[in-house]
Amino acid sequence: MKVFKDPLYIRILSGLVFAGAFVWVAVRFFNVDVEVIWVFLIMSFIFVFGLIVLGLIFSVLLRLLRRRHNSGLLDSLSNPEKSPEAPNPDAQQASEPHRESDSPQ
Repeated sequence: MKVFKDPLYIRILSGLVFAGAFVWVAVRFFNVDVEVIWVFLIMSFIFVFGLIVLGLIFSVLLRLLRRRHNSGLLDSLSNPEKSPEAPNPDAQQASEPHRESDSPQ
């Protein structure tokens, strides 16, 4: 049986066994009502599902924001000719006046 040798299945199986033992100990030795365990289980599923939905919504919003501002930092570093902030050497030389005191004589 290769299935029981896979570490992922072993972790899932051991997690289920320990979760079952946790519920059994809570009900048997600590006099916790079974209804409380069911409410805990349902609320934890709702919480995890809510986190998944929030992650989906925020990932879509982040993708829309990145599309709007398609020139990010990494884009400007990888493509300096397309970057609006890339310095133009011709414009820089034209903006600086030529000083005669700086030139060698």
